[in-house]
Amino acid sequence: MTVAAVQRVAMTKGAGWDSVGALFAACPDAFIQQSPAWAEIVAPLGPDDAFFLVAAIDGRPLAGLPLYCCDGVAGKVVTSVPQAGPLGGIFVHPDAKPDERESLYAGLCAAALTAATDLGATILTIITNPLDDDADRYRRHLAPDFEFENFTQTVGVADIVADGALSLSGPTATRIRHGGRHGLTVRRLAGDEFPRWYALHRRRHAELGAPPLPEALLSGLVRQLEPAGKAFVLGVETPDGGLIASGLYVLHQRVCDVFITAMDRDHARLHPNYLLTAEALLECARRGVETFNWQSSAARGNGVYQFKAKWRATERPYWFLTKALGPLDPFLALGKEGLGQAYPWHYVLPFGRFDAPDARRFRKP
Repeated sequence: MTVAAVQRVAMTKGAGWDSVGALFAACPDAFIQQSPAWAEIVAPLGPDDAFFLVAAIDGRPLAGLPLYCCDGVAGKVVTSVPQAGPLGGIFVHPDAKPDERESLYAGLCAAALTAATDLGATILTIITNPLDDDADRYRRHLAPDFEFENFTQTVGVADIVADGALSLSGPTATRIRHGGRHGLTVRRLAGDEFPRWYALHRRRHAELGAPPLPEALLSGLVRQLEPAGKAFVLGVETPDGGLIASGLYVLHQRVCDVFITAMDRDHARLHPNYLLTAEALLECARRGVETFNWQSSAARGNGVYQFKAKWRATERPYWFLTKALGPLDPFLALGKEGLGQAYPWHYVLPFGRFDAPDARRFRKP
């Protein structure tokens, strides 16, 4: 097997950081969460030391792995993507041959273990790719101690949009038309309208009893990604201009993620979320996006899961693979709630570990 040479690149402006950006840009199936731009956006949220590992074969940079080291009360943890909506570990250049991919994963996993150990981390977690299942490669080269199986739901844009129109029928199509018949309109929201839709997001999450996503994260995504064509925000309005649904969508070439949506429940009977999703899919088709990634739901079969299924979305599994590099007792002593509070918006350990201390594999219900 060809040996891949791996280089560590710190998040510092310069030729090295620019080269990581160029490699990422050449990987059309990567997620925006794996990008240097994501690292720059989440940097103010802290407390992470971000860096990239870049693997090359015969001088050709062919794969990268973002890593973030978070120092908390129980010790340091290293993960491939922090903050809300994490996706992806290693991203690979399309020119990499099948045998080279094995070498790239071997080199990057070994380098990740070395880097995490050198940083004094107790835990290393890498997220697999739901669109190109690479879990077995990590199992061979990372040898994880714990696995947490999550899922996302995706739909091929071409399977639902043809010649600039949605190819839907039945109740879903009826609900899309329902909003229009009642005067609802959907449009792109400008950057200076952020306070409007963030207020809707906060209100909706309060109704659900869930914390809102950090304002700095969402505003950073819009501010940095939208001018680069990597994000767009849509809003559904009533005839008098009231905002009753909104969505932030982030993308990189072939993949668009539904990052966050919100709806005013007082107008649920008008189905504004259907009108919102219809326009998002049409926008993705106009941009040449191939995969519309809904991301995950709280549980299989719940209302959110079923809503996505109505748009022909299918489930794709992916894994959080965790390697223990030291004693886990300080983390477990915090309990589930304490662990979440000590490491906000960071995956540390499967929560199932607290209920089943001898288990190694866990699965979202």
